[in-house]
Amino acid sequence: MIRQPKPEERKQIIPLIHTIMEDMELPILKEVSPSTLHTILEEAMLHKDFRYSLTNTLVYIEEGSVAGAIFGYHGHLEPQIDDPFYQLYEAYNIPTSIRLYEDSETQAGEWYIDILSVHEKHRRKGIGMKLLQAVEELAKQQGASIIALNCEEINDKAYQLYLKLGYTATSAKILSGHFYYHMTKKLGVAEMNKEDLSIMKDDEYKKFISILKEKVRSSQLKAAIKVNYELLDLYWNLGKEIVEKQKQYSWGDSFLKVLSTDLREEFPDMKGFSPANLKHIRYWFNFYNDSLMGLQAVTQISDIERKIKSIPWGHNQRIMYKSKDIQEALFYVDKTIENGWSRSVLEHQIDGELYKRLGNAVTNFDNRLPEIQSELAKQTIKDPYNFDFLTIRDKHDERELEEALVNQITSFLLELGTGFSYIGKQVHMKVGESDFYIDLLFYHVKLHSYVVIELKTEKFKPEFAGQLNFYVTAVNKNIKSDSDNQTIGLLICRDKDNIVAEYSLENISQPIGISQYEINKLLDQEFKSSLPSIEEIEASIKEFDSKL
Repeated sequence: MIRQPKPEERKQIIPLIHTIMEDMELPILKEVSPSTLHTILEEAMLHKDFRYSLTNTLVYIEEGSVAGAIFGYHGHLEPQIDDPFYQLYEAYNIPTSIRLYEDSETQAGEWYIDILSVHEKHRRKGIGMKLLQAVEELAKQQGASIIALNCEEINDKAYQLYLKLGYTATSAKILSGHFYYHMTKKLGVAEMNKEDLSIMKDDEYKKFISILKEKVRSSQLKAAIKVNYELLDLYWNLGKEIVEKQKQYSWGDSFLKVLSTDLREEFPDMKGFSPANLKHIRYWFNFYNDSLMGLQAVTQISDIERKIKSIPWGHNQRIMYKSKDIQEALFYVDKTIENGWSRSVLEHQIDGELYKRLGNAVTNFDNRLPEIQSELAKQTIKDPYNFDFLTIRDKHDERELEEALVNQITSFLLELGTGFSYIGKQVHMKVGESDFYIDLLFYHVKLHSYVVIELKTEKFKPEFAGQLNFYVTAVNKNIKSDSDNQTIGLLICRDKDNIVAEYSLENISQPIGISQYEINKLLDQEFKSSLPSIEEIEASIKEFDSKL
């Protein structure tokens, strides 16, 4: 059942709000304790003009409790939508400089869906879809003609859902350092029919939309960079001034406290002048300046400054504190600019040591692909691949690994890297009178190539390369179009000897890369993720019979 919430249901709703706040990494979470935040939210929700007021909320009730909630309001209300929340600060001794949300999320003329959140135990039941449909009716009742929402760029599952419901990405926003699509829909537009949905499932359409999305992301990133650059330029010059003044006058960290107070008094609406952030700014300038001083070419120095000022401040902080040197830092800066990584994706790539893994696979690309495509292809493939996001038994087989990867396709695509579009698993190929099945088939939008992935749960053997060579040839002849570049094969195995792998690729006709995978969180046998094998069942029966 969907309805507006009762006052006594606020305590059930607030954790749903908090989950989204954590996903967005809002600064207020570092300044205000969860208990205090929840108390203020609970009180503010009774005010009809608050962002999360009961009148702005619909809840999904299942078994007598709140399973999900959705919040929305007219966009022109956003400038003052949190005033009832701030009016409670004094009672809890919270500085007025702390904001609930620091970035504008909507605009006048839109009815904005602020949050959609479903309790973890109630997900995958279609509750989110039902709440989205219900809130459109609420927006219509309030006279809205356009409804809008923001979708984080890495959340492709949600993005596809919004497309299905008739939303279109119209612009980009940076919210708390994360990149979002701003999506809008004219109310009254019908959902996709069966014919529309069949088009979405077509392989050619998947390829087309993947390429188009890549172009959209690129343009959105360029727009976001312009907004961000001026702030980072200010931070760089501020960092330079701080370093010079502290060196000149031997001022300690008390200088930063005094400077912070003066700047915040003079510019109360500007964020980023806290003592802690001034220390980050100083460290940022020193981290790069120490290396820049050794560079002779002015163009080289200005190019590095341009790059680091082109990504959000939150990204810069993670890169400078987690990178061992400027080479590693610039690698992640370049990849962020190239791929439009959100902060969470960037952290995932740094923690996964992408800098060390990218381009390390054994390949024959230099001899089988044109030079430009070869270099791009080599920088697309990692070695090893980290499959720690899987929950899988130690003695897993290839089918179990394949199923686990597909079931975790979002994490798998993240590990594969930007540009991979999933086509299907066990893709049927008819060659002559025989049937063959490709483990996994992808399309890479930057390479403009199909990518055949074969999985092996054992150490690499030379015959594996021959099998993959056959599959790549079959895709070239049966699926690839004239506009596509040559198909690439990727063999991911449990282990490999690099010398054996190199020898095996020497006379292979198709471009193939060989990598291995790692899973450091394999389950013990007593906690298997799959049913026992036939052999295990038979062994158990024999053991049981012997005891009779």
